[in-house]
Amino acid sequence: MSSSYPAIIAQVLPRLQALKLPRRYQSTLLHRFLWRRGMALPPPILAGFLTNFVIFALRDGFIAALMLFILRVSYGYMDGFTPLLFLRIWMYFGAFLGFLQALSYRGLRIRFVLPTWREVKQGKEIPATLKQPPHKNPVLPLWLRLSLGFACWLLLSWGFFLWLTPKHDTLNTFFSVCILEDARPILARLASPEQWQDKPLCRDSLYFEDHEGIRRIYVERNNDTFYVQEFFDSPSDPQEFSYRIDDSTQPPTITPLWWRRNAMVSKMSAALFAIPFAVMLYRILRRIIIRRFYRKPEDTMTIQSES
Repeated sequence: MSSSYPAIIAQVLPRLQALKLPRRYQSTLLHRFLWRRGMALPPPILAGFLTNFVIFALRDGFIAALMLFILRVSYGYMDGFTPLLFLRIWMYFGAFLGFLQALSYRGLRIRFVLPTWREVKQGKEIPATLKQPPHKNPVLPLWLRLSLGFACWLLLSWGFFLWLTPKHDTLNTFFSVCILEDARPILARLASPEQWQDKPLCRDSLYFEDHEGIRRIYVERNNDTFYVQEFFDSPSDPQEFSYRIDDSTQPPTITPLWWRRNAMVSKMSAALFAIPFAVMLYRILRRIIIRRFYRKPEDTMTIQSES
């Protein structure tokens, strides 16, 4: 332990080490860095929920944003990547990861029956040995707990996906339509008529891939409405476009309906973002189910007698 740590940290750390807690519960690299700078930041296992949320949101959010930045650089896909986008990724992933870490450390502190940092500063002693509350058998059967948890996660994941990646109905310069060039389907920008007006449009449902499956185009037709997906093994996969073709005019009139990008990445992000909220929803629903269907008669009598 460094002698440059603040006095209260130098007093508390040996007690935590005597409990033989894993080192990550006592401190992280960021904590030790700040302690050497004289900041008396509480150890993670003793810190409050908000403190851990801020610390881990800053640290883990930055790491996640940096990894995504490196991934985009490795793919050579830097279009639209700005410092503001980096900060947004940092904020989104930081909020998610910080919440998970803060919730985890709060649960560990309660499980080991340790005092809070405020109580330690007020003079409360850290116990010499770890204490754990007695294990209670779950009330709900395993199949119901698993089904309820999965349903909560699936519902919130879908909701987050629709929020992160909505279908845009405003036309932009990237909106594309499928055309045939030398009998091969390609996507052409609708905003550039010279790219598609003199070439045949894709009229039937099809699936096409080239370059060993790296580039793939999927077209689905429903009457005069077309849905197009393009995959290029990039973080923006797939690019999705939906439009309607009116053959009563010459050249045909193409009416854009909606477009969307980054659905694959957004699905993974939504699945991660949904986890803490699914845990909260699961606990609320579990409590309601237990009170409504699994409450024992003696529990009801006890509540009535107390009232």
